[in-house]
Amino acid sequence: MDKATGEWQWPFAQANLGVEGPIAQALLAELGSLDTELAAATGERPALAAYLTDQQKDLAAIGDQIRGKEVELSSAIAASEMATQAMAKRISISFQIATWTVVFMA
Repeated sequence: MDKATGEWQWPFAQANLGVEGPIAQALLAELGSLDTELAAATGERPALAAYLTDQQKDLAAIGDQIRGKEVELSSAIAASEMATQAMAKRISISFQIATWTVVFMA
């Protein structure tokens, strides 16, 4: 209440805010600047969403490539192990044949 008139004062009425002072002017200028920045960021949102969608697609494609290379690598390792086992078996058979030949020749 206004003590002089006895009338109710609205605390947020422009007449009661004291917006003419230097601090109030600085705060209003900052609010205007923040409003401009918010509008710019809001305008960039669709572009950011599209960029994120593209990045997610690229990430999924890279993940698919990695999984494909893992399959190729495990197939190559399995083939190498089978070749090694086959070579070991041939060497073992060759050694047995050589041993039998020496035994029978002696």
